[in-house]
Amino acid sequence: MKKMKILYLIIIIICMGASCESRILKSFDLIMAIDSIPPKLEYIESPSPYCVKIIFNETLNSRDKIKLNFDGVDVSNYSVKSNTVTYFLKDPLECGIKYLIKIKVEDLNRNSTYIESFVYTKNNNRANVLISEVSTKGTAKNCDKVELIVTKSGSLASIVVSDGFNDNFEDRCVLPDIYVNEGEYIVISFKEEEEDCFISENKKGLSSNNGCILVLDNPSYNSNVIDCLVYSNKISDNSEGFANEKTLSIAKTLVSIGMWENTFPLALGAVDSTNETSTRTINRLLKDNSYFQDTNTYEDFYITVTSGDSFGSKNNINIYNQ
Repeated sequence: MKKMKILYLIIIIICMGASCESRILKSFDLIMAIDSIPPKLEYIESPSPYCVKIIFNETLNSRDKIKLNFDGVDVSNYSVKSNTVTYFLKDPLECGIKYLIKIKVEDLNRNSTYIESFVYTKNNNRANVLISEVSTKGTAKNCDKVELIVTKSGSLASIVVSDGFNDNFEDRCVLPDIYVNEGEYIVISFKEEEEDCFISENKKGLSSNNGCILVLDNPSYNSNVIDCLVYSNKISDNSEGFANEKTLSIAKTLVSIGMWENTFPLALGAVDSTNETSTRTINRLLKDNSYFQDTNTYEDFYITVTSGDSFGSKNNINIYNQ
């Protein structure tokens, strides 16, 4: 930027001597049009265990202007094409393992940026799962939990159960590379360590009355939503009934990608959490006693009866009637 200012002053002085005001203005416009903003990271992905792609928002400078460190090791076996750096690996990445990336790049105007991020490789044998039971009003005896039902056999590697997207979450669990069979139940505890449960990273528990539960196919920033649950007690006048802007923002994103029904106010279309307790849990409806209903609406779920919680086994089909 200092060089640009000096250049600008020189042009002004020259043009003033030549009495060319219009040239000064044109020169100013030209200088101001020069890009001075560093490249911005869009996302990182690993489409295969042998490849990692780092995508920026603009065309990058030549390969010799890039420095890449992958999982603590400086590497050079990468290519640069337009806005993408592609790193090629000799040994495959392991599913469910977080790999650290440090990279410095320049754009065509030599604006540089340094990024520290991470990547998980794509799970090409991923199990399919649905949310089958949720407790958001847990106690010391019955803590907050999320249960998944496996609808297609495969690996759980890198599947994320979270209360938000990307960095916009309070707690989450990244599942390990374990093979599961169709019909199995997977239980994640969000508060206490329990037997036969995976445990969340922060043990913060889930929002009691208003929140979103997401199942993502991996922890990366361009992850896909496998399933979700939006819930609310619908009594607040703020944030379209959710009481806070964070939950509303997450719910709006789910609506925008077609994973939840759009209503106004948005909480109107959420699962009603009013009658939920630590043992009256939110359960997914079993359609015709044979398969789980999945219409991405509140109609997929119900509140079971008192002491009807059944984490790790078939849902209690008895519905709570106030």
